[in-house]
Amino acid sequence: MSHTYTRRKVVWLPRLRELRAVRAREGITVAELAAKIGRSNTQVQKVLTGHQTQNTIAEAVAAHFGLPIEELFQKVDLENPDEATAA
Repeated sequence: MSHTYTRRKVVWLPRLRELRAVRAREGITVAELAAKIGRSNTQVQKVLTGHQTQNTIAEAVAAHFGLPIEELFQKVDLENPDEATAA
């Protein structure tokens, strides 16, 4: 049996400064944020630092803060990485 792996075509990379600022403004730790969005601390930490891309976590983080995802993460099209959204 063969498995077909489809690579994600779009990922969201963290805007570190903006993420730190919004967390500081809210006074929320990574562990608290993880609990509020129903994910593990490790998963959220990896996404917030860019060590792992999970679009659903990025979307949940932005939704928690009531912000458009583009304000906290940079969209990168893996088929055209040079066309990333402006910072």
